[in-house]
Amino acid sequence: MVLAESLLGRLADFAILDDWMPRPRDKQKVYDLLAQAKAKLPELARKKVLEWEAANSERE
Repeated sequence: MVLAESLLGRLADFAILDDWMPRPRDKQKVYDLLAQAKAKLPELARKKVLEWEAANSERE
């Protein structure tokens, strides 16, 4: 969801990681996958993923 929205130039603010994965190790798996994807994304999409990561890390 996060990647799909970012490719459309939108922030996936509806996807709240804590709602789906309350354990830190599960969240880390998502962040690891996003880190791999970010290297291949266009700049705008990469920025949207970074914004989403920042918003979700504030909730922790």
